[in-house]
Amino acid sequence: MSNVKKSKIIIELFGNMNIRFLPLMLLIVLCSEHEFSLAENGGQGYRLEEVTVTAQRRTQDVRDVPIALTVVSGDEMRDKAISDLTDMARLLPNVSINTDFNAMYMRGIGTAESNVIGEQAVAYILDDVYVPRLDFLKPGFVDLAKIEVMKGPQGTLYGRNATGGVIKIDHGMPTREWEGFVNLASGDRNIKNYEGAISGPLTDKISFRLALRSAGEDGFVENLVTGGKSRNKDIEQARISIRADISDNFSIDASYYHLDYYIGAFFADEIHKYPSQLRALGEVLTPGFESNLDRRNFNSSENESSGNGYIAPIKFTYDKWDHTFSYVYGMVGLDDAIRTDTDGQSANAVRMFVDQEFEQISHELRVVSPPGRFQYVAGLFYLETDLESEVGTPLYADFIKFLNVGGLSPDGLGLGGVLDLVTGLVTNDDGELSRLDGYFTVDVESFGVFSQVEWSITDYLVMTLGARYSDDKKHGTAILTDAGPYPIWGVLLLGGYTADETLIFRDFSPKISLSWEPHENVTIYSTFSQGYRAGSFNIGAFSKDKYVFDAEFSDTLEAGVKTSLLDQRLRLNLGAFYTEYDGYQLGTFNGFTFTQSNANEVRTNGVEFDMTLLAAEGLILSMNVGYNDAKFVDFKDAPCRTEAPLEPGYQVQGLVALPPSPECDLSGKELHRAPRLSGSFSFSYESQILDWPLKFVLGGDANFKGGEYMDPDLDPDDYQEEYWIYNGRIGLKSLSESWGLEVHVKNISDELVKTYSGDLTLQPGAHWALTNPPRTVHAALRLNF
Repeated sequence: MSNVKKSKIIIELFGNMNIRFLPLMLLIVLCSEHEFSLAENGGQGYRLEEVTVTAQRRTQDVRDVPIALTVVSGDEMRDKAISDLTDMARLLPNVSINTDFNAMYMRGIGTAESNVIGEQAVAYILDDVYVPRLDFLKPGFVDLAKIEVMKGPQGTLYGRNATGGVIKIDHGMPTREWEGFVNLASGDRNIKNYEGAISGPLTDKISFRLALRSAGEDGFVENLVTGGKSRNKDIEQARISIRADISDNFSIDASYYHLDYYIGAFFADEIHKYPSQLRALGEVLTPGFESNLDRRNFNSSENESSGNGYIAPIKFTYDKWDHTFSYVYGMVGLDDAIRTDTDGQSANAVRMFVDQEFEQISHELRVVSPPGRFQYVAGLFYLETDLESEVGTPLYADFIKFLNVGGLSPDGLGLGGVLDLVTGLVTNDDGELSRLDGYFTVDVESFGVFSQVEWSITDYLVMTLGARYSDDKKHGTAILTDAGPYPIWGVLLLGGYTADETLIFRDFSPKISLSWEPHENVTIYSTFSQGYRAGSFNIGAFSKDKYVFDAEFSDTLEAGVKTSLLDQRLRLNLGAFYTEYDGYQLGTFNGFTFTQSNANEVRTNGVEFDMTLLAAEGLILSMNVGYNDAKFVDFKDAPCRTEAPLEPGYQVQGLVALPPSPECDLSGKELHRAPRLSGSFSFSYESQILDWPLKFVLGGDANFKGGEYMDPDLDPDDYQEEYWIYNGRIGLKSLSESWGLEVHVKNISDELVKTYSGDLTLQPGAHWALTNPPRTVHAALRLNF
């Protein structure tokens, strides 16, 4: 992006923000005036706990951080029975997460689900280690201490692939005193969540912490072919950490986190739309065929993603000259396997296999100055990753045995054995007529240097200046061939292709912020920053010209107010944002071919509000609301939605790599995965029962999400209408909180909604979906010691 264009964008950003910011400025003044009068009334002896964060690489009060930031503690997550990011998203406005299908979007900005090796738009930081794969978040949380969610581009301190935001996850750390906990949960669908941790000293200088978790559940989607259930889960996690205090100013923290997961979901989970033109085909392929959204499917085999991995950081911390020097070395590894029935029918016709091996080594060196009028953070970052991926998509012949015509099938007529013999003569040993084989590698070297300086111009006015230089080098290879025995795929691929590409991307991302405290409990801030996401390779490309996609750049302006009122019993935060993306990366599967491309210009623009009120002793009320107006500003070469034959607007789509490949103009249309309005409202109440050593516990939350398109082609059949989800809990706990027993009900009204929707393979106009779990009841026992 040229400097001239950057300057123009900055001017436009300020112009747009000024109009929207006037009501906010008025609210800030009113809050400030009100706080003075409240302070005179004095306190009532109880207040909200202070919230500290490390979002800017130093420990700070959350009110001193000039960005949109949500903090959720591990205790709050356990109280609300939230064990993974998908469930946590209900607390976060303008956020859509589905770890079962590689979906993570903030303010409408995310990563294409169809590209399993694509660059992430949201950066994940686990125990100070950058993790570029959403797969590491599939198992959920073990011994969670805190999550910090930073929305919008965070390029200065977190660098590459943080154009949507950052999720920073901290686990429990070793302690100098013995402590631990045990969580035991069990409920509907054989839900289990067994988690525990123990921590304490080994010597006078060495302490440790060990955490274990075993979780799982039976599926909730009825498979009418196998008679079983889809969407099963089985999770195993273990984490051990050691802290060595070598001296008063030198320490070493090392940990090893292992994860093992089976997620019974990935693709074509449930057919919910089938055009009348193809209805006869569906009834031939599947006896008893129907296409209602009802948590039932006809898959001939289970869709699943399974794998295991590790994250092993070691951190050296040295305090000298009132500065803190730290070096973090991280090792990351993952083996993942995807198996999916892509046609969604009981007749076994098309499947897909994806096997991946991923390894990463990272180094980060940081220096943090002491607090003062001038304080700074600076550092160097280096990362290497290696990925190997094998893809197989076989076309089978044995689906012929299951074809249903007039209620009869060859297998049902006793002809299955004859067809076995016939198909055995024309297929390979695996019963395949033709098989697409792909082999992909991606090697990445990334270097970054960054710095951020905070200058207290006065006691009430602080300026923050930051910048990061990034240098990314990527080498990718691809081989896509027809493995026979018949060259069906070879024809569809126009012979296949081989690619060997090296990509180099360089970027300089600046940041400037101003924070003003008109009152000791009110902070007003404004921030301009830029972000960057490197280009990469498309594992789903069926032709060489679709294999590479370009980098993405962003410019954002945020402004807001953060307050602590009513003698620290009320926190009110309000922020407005405006972001423009140049070359926004997105991809989709239209039923015939995968596309990964760059939208020329995308804009997100909105407001976010959150409130936490300690209304009475033991009663906390919370509200989080987000508004987002997100659009494709310029996207003339967008993928077209696939219509059924003879439908209005029908365009012929080339099969796989065959022409034609029509393009549509989505300029001015709303962005997918960006509901205009979303929010969460919750309460938590605790009260001692008489003078007994017991507390009564009651809590609940109501979560709203506006309508959203699930796929970039904006097909109305992939649209989810607005909805509410309600959750509740009731229980008892000891006055000392050494134990607690609660009953949780999730999705109280048993709402059925799509969490993803897309095109079905080789059946134009047909659509599949993933859905949310039904109403679920479980009991949870917690012991603290």
